[in-house]
Amino acid sequence: QELKRKGLAKPVPDKTKVTTYATPFLFQLRMVVTRHNLALWRSADYLFTRIITHGNIALFPSLSLLQLKFSVRDLQYRVFGIFWSTVLPAILMANIQPLFIFNRRTFIREASSRIYSPYVFAIGQLLGEIPYSLLCAFVYWLLSTWPMGFGKGAEGTAGNGFQLLMIIFIELFGVSLG
Repeated sequence: QELKRKGLAKPVPDKTKVTTYATPFLFQLRMVVTRHNLALWRSADYLFTRIITHGNIALFPSLSLLQLKFSVRDLQYRVFGIFWSTVLPAILMANIQPLFIFNRRTFIREASSRIYSPYVFAIGQLLGEIPYSLLCAFVYWLLSTWPMGFGKGAEGTAGNGFQLLMIIFIELFGVSLG
C-alpha cells in the first residue's frame, strides 16, 4: 500500500517532445502550399504575365530563325536558339521576387505566433510555383522548338523530349534561385 501511495504521489513524466511549432513539419508544409496555390490562382495577372513573358522570349529567336536547315551557319543559329533559353532564369527572378517579398510580409506577421517555420515558408513558395513553372516551360518549349525546325535531323523528334526536360530544369532553377 505504501509503495503504491509513493508511486502515485510522484508526478507523471512528460513524454511529449517540446517543439517550437504546434503542428508537425509536413502538416505545416501542406497548409502553406495549399494557401500559396490558392493565392497564385487568385493572382491571374502574375500567372498571365509569366506565360506571356515566356511566349515572347521564345518567339524572339524562333521567329528570327524560322525553319533552319543543316548548314554550319544554321547549326550556329540552332546553338544560339538553345543558348537563348539561358535568359529565362533572369527574367523569372524579376517576376518572382516582388511576389516573394509581398508574401514575406504575411510570413513576418505570422512568424510572431509561430504558425509555421521559415523553412516551410520557403519550401512552400517553391512547391507552389512548380505547376505553373511546368506550364510556362511547356509554352516556351512549344514556341521555340517547332518554328526553328528542331526535330528534323537524323534523330527525328527523339531529342525534343530531352530539350523539354532541359527547359523544365532551367525553369525550376530560375524559380528556386529567385
